[in-house]
Amino acid sequence: MKATILDWKNPDYTEVYRERNARLDKIRAHDAWDAAFDYYRTRPIEAIEDWLFTYDPRNLAEGRSPYVPFVLMPHQKAYIRWLMDRWQNVESGAVEKSRDMGISWLAVAFAWWLWTFHTGSSVAFGSYKEDVVDKVGDPKSLFEKFRLLMRRLPDELIPKGYVEKKHATHLKISNPANESVIVGEGGDRMGRGGRSSIYFLDEFAFVERSLAVDGSVSQNSSVRIYQSTANGTGNAFFQKVHSGTHPVFRFHWTDDPRKDQAWYEKQCEELDPEVVAQEIDINYEASDNLIAISPAWIKSSQELYRILAGVELRKLVHRLEEESVPKIGGGDVAAGGSASNIFVIRWGPLLSRTSELKTDDLIDVAGWMKEQSEEQGVPITNYDPIGVGAGVVTMFKRWKKESRMKVKAVAVHVGKTPSNRVWSDGKRATDKFSNLKAEMWWSARDRLRKTHSHLAWMRGEGGKEHDLMDLLLIHPAENKLARELGVVKAKYLESGKIQIESKTSLKTRGIVSPDRADSVILTEAPKKKRFRVGRQTGIF
Repeated sequence: MKATILDWKNPDYTEVYRERNARLDKIRAHDAWDAAFDYYRTRPIEAIEDWLFTYDPRNLAEGRSPYVPFVLMPHQKAYIRWLMDRWQNVESGAVEKSRDMGISWLAVAFAWWLWTFHTGSSVAFGSYKEDVVDKVGDPKSLFEKFRLLMRRLPDELIPKGYVEKKHATHLKISNPANESVIVGEGGDRMGRGGRSSIYFLDEFAFVERSLAVDGSVSQNSSVRIYQSTANGTGNAFFQKVHSGTHPVFRFHWTDDPRKDQAWYEKQCEELDPEVVAQEIDINYEASDNLIAISPAWIKSSQELYRILAGVELRKLVHRLEEESVPKIGGGDVAAGGSASNIFVIRWGPLLSRTSELKTDDLIDVAGWMKEQSEEQGVPITNYDPIGVGAGVVTMFKRWKKESRMKVKAVAVHVGKTPSNRVWSDGKRATDKFSNLKAEMWWSARDRLRKTHSHLAWMRGEGGKEHDLMDLLLIHPAENKLARELGVVKAKYLESGKIQIESKTSLKTRGIVSPDRADSVILTEAPKKKRFRVGRQTGIF
């Protein structure tokens, strides 16, 4: 009888190691590898559990080995059986999953089983980005997972003649003993290779132009496994899951014995609500009609400002002074008509009252922004130079050339590529957002989400304590700003990147340009260079 894991939260693999060692000794002693290969040829679950390891670097922080025997949880075994059915019946299927369920490792393990025990097999992996499929040295990539599991195998399970540097090259892993192969593709290149016994499309809901890609892949293999976390309803993955034309395997977090209600509540506290809904609850509608910043969070920000007013606010200002936190100005240049030019200052978590100037004269606008910055001791002011802002650019350049600028004015092109910032979910901004505008909105959003959580903690209503420096405090009287911040929508593109609603879209909904909100968002622009900051004082 095989060893079983009784406590998945604190697994003890002692008996697993004992059984593996005894099995290896017995096969070697009886020179029974031919019989073993015949046995495993029809038994992928046994092959995986008897020999494979997974790799989890998070174990290092707990003083445990990152290499873990691949002992399958009940629902993981069900998934391997489901894969076997798809492969044997020559049919495609879709896998909807919560995050961190081990599906990628399972797909790689199944590919290893085919590659090892079935002569001439061809397995393909594709994903929305090539680095997800293969990036040498990165265990998050699928092919590096394969390399890691190969390094822990007994010599007899390594194909004769196999050398990693020669046979596990970029996007191709060859078995020199039986001519099996595993290939990888990314983005629009998926499906353009040869023919495959089975094709795994990893995180398919995040593939751009997924319908076109699906057409290409359909010519590559008759067995296509579309697996992904949810990403809205406007993509081919959603259609696969809900069309009724494909067998669907669902892997919800409640199917994982390592996770319980306490784990779920922690995710709800640490992650954005739509991330929990999509990637944990498998809610496809979570990103549709998503408001970028919840009005409830904005209300909490104003309430916390009111609570802190007085002694606590002076303490915060003192800390800002002592830590030489720079003031950042945000200037939104009006497009004319009823729109106003808006200027605001963010000092750490503190937002000043917004200043307003109604004029179409761009020289006056540039002078006003310059004056506001210099009077308040703002070392850097960000502004959007696109459209009418181009006239302000001209004035700032002229004054800089004439040495009349005491403030550093930075033109922030919101439509450009995001920064290289790594977010709490492990994604880089370039992979998470469609442009810099979306990254800046999400930065303000993250501050306000934490502000809401901090206020709930102060009131004993759950939430979590946060450093005040990570918050955003909006003056209670800034009602126009509060309204503007709370009406702009966001959406997830097919690629999974976040996009902020355009002003054209807002106009079709009868919403005027959110000038105040835009000025605040500009203060969240990533810093390009370090700049020296003198001592600053003042209370907003």
